[in-house]
Amino acid sequence: MPFDEGDRTEPATERRRREARKMGQVAKSQELSSILVFFGSYIVLQFFLIIGFNNWFNVWRKFFSFDSLDLSLQYQNFIVAFLVLTIPPVIGAFFMAIFSNILQVGFVITPQVLIPKFSNLDITKYFKRLLSFRGFVDQVLKPSIKILILVYILISSLLEVFLKILNLSFIDIHKGFKIVLDIVSSILVKTMVVLFFFALVDYLFQRWQYEKSIRMSKQELKEEFKTTEGDPLIKARIKRLQSELARRRMMQEVPKADVIITNPTHVAVAIFYDPEKFKAPKVVAKGMGLVAEKIMEIAKENNVPLVRNEMLARALFKEVEVNFEIPEKFYKAVASILATVYKKKKKVI
Repeated sequence: MPFDEGDRTEPATERRRREARKMGQVAKSQELSSILVFFGSYIVLQFFLIIGFNNWFNVWRKFFSFDSLDLSLQYQNFIVAFLVLTIPPVIGAFFMAIFSNILQVGFVITPQVLIPKFSNLDITKYFKRLLSFRGFVDQVLKPSIKILILVYILISSLLEVFLKILNLSFIDIHKGFKIVLDIVSSILVKTMVVLFFFALVDYLFQRWQYEKSIRMSKQELKEEFKTTEGDPLIKARIKRLQSELARRRMMQEVPKADVIITNPTHVAVAIFYDPEKFKAPKVVAKGMGLVAEKIMEIAKENNVPLVRNEMLARALFKEVEVNFEIPEKFYKAVASILATVYKKKKKVI
C-alpha cells in the first residue's frame, strides 16, 4: 500500500536502514567525494611536481635545441616525462575516491545498483526529478553556487598577481613557469578550502534528505513489527495454548499428590513427597479461583486429602513454582500436615 510523504512521520527502524543500505540508498555527498579526490590528487601532485616539471622542461628544452636527432629517443623521453607527471595524481585520485566513499557510508556492496532498470529511461521521471526540490538543488542551485565561487576566486586571485602576470614576458621562461605554477597552486588551494566547506554543507543536506526519504508511517511500523516480532494476536493465541497445555499437564499430577493445602476455596496447592527421590516436598500443582476449584475437584475424585491452612496455602502459592521443592522455612508446617495425612493413611515419612 503506497503512503504519502506526509504520512511518513516516524524515524526509520534499523531493519529499514539495513534494507535501504542493501539497495544502495545511503547518505552520500558527491560534492564531498569530489573535493576529497581533488585534494588527494593535489597533495600527490605537490610531491611529484618538482621531479615531473624538471623532466618535462628538460624534454622540451632538448627537443627545441636539436641536440639529438634521434626522434624515437625524444619520443620515449616525452612519454616518460608525461607519465611521471600524470600517473601519481591519477593513483592518488583513485585511492582518495575509495577513501571518501568508505568515510561517508562505510564498505557497501550493492549488486542491485548494477542491474539496469528500464524505468530509469522514462523521460517523465527525469523531468519530475529535475523539477523536484532535490532536483533543483542538485541540478541548478549547487552548480550555480560552485560557478560563482570559482569565478570569484579566479578573478580575485588574478587581480592580486596582476603585476606578476604583466612581468612574465620579461623574465626567464623557467622562472616564468614556476611563477605560473605558484599562481595556479594558490588558486587551487583557495578553491579547495571554499569548496570543502561547501561540500560539508552539502553532506549535511544529503543526510537530512536521506533521513527524510527513509522515514516510515505508523502503518509501516506496525507491519514491520508483525513481520519481525510476529502478529500480536497470533502470539497471544500461542501463549494461551501453551498455558492451557501446561495447565493440563499440571492437572495430571494432582491424583499423585499426597495432600492439597487449600484456602479453602480461592487457593489450592498440591504437595507430593517421595523421600527416595526428593530432599523436600514438591509442589506439583497450584492455582487460584477456577483452577483451584478444579484441583480440589480432581483431588476429591482421586481421594487426595484436602487440608485447610489459609496462610500456608497463600505463602506456598506465592513463593514456590510448580515442580519445585518447597523452601526450608516451610519444612515444619508442611511436615506437620504430611504427618497427619500419613497417620490417617498409615504411611511412614
